[in-house]
Amino acid sequence: MQEHNSNRLKFHQSACRLSFLGSGIFIILYLFCLLFHEKVMQFITTYAYNGQWLDVPSFFFAILLTLNVISFWGVSLLYKRKKLGYYLYIIAQLSLVISPHLMLSKAYTSVPGTIVTIIFIGMYTYNYPLLTEK
Repeated sequence: MQEHNSNRLKFHQSACRLSFLGSGIFIILYLFCLLFHEKVMQFITTYAYNGQWLDVPSFFFAILLTLNVISFWGVSLLYKRKKLGYYLYIIAQLSLVISPHLMLSKAYTSVPGTIVTIIFIGMYTYNYPLLTEK
C-alpha cells in the first residue's frame, strides 16, 4: 500500500511539473500577445487565416493571461498537495476552454487543448485522495 501511494505521489508530482511548464509557456505567450496585440493579429491574419482578418480584442488575451496565472497558482498549490489548488486549477482550465465561445463571435476551439485539459483534470482527480485540506 505504501509503495502504491509513493508511485501515486510521483505521478502527481510529474503531472504538476508538466502543468507548470504548460501554464508558464501560455503566460509568456499571452503576455506577448497582449503587449504586441496589433503585430500578433497581423501575423495571425497573414499566416494562419490566409489574409482573412481575425478580430480578437486585446482584453481577450488579458483574460486568458489571468486564467493561466490562476491555473499556475492552482498547480503550485497542487504540488504542495493542497485541495484549494485542485479547485483553482479546474475552474481556470474549464474557463480557458469555455471563454473563446463566450467572448468571440466565432468559436476558436482547440480540440487538442481540450483533450489535454480533460486528461490533466482526470489525473488530478485520480490523485485527489493525496491532497490535504490546508
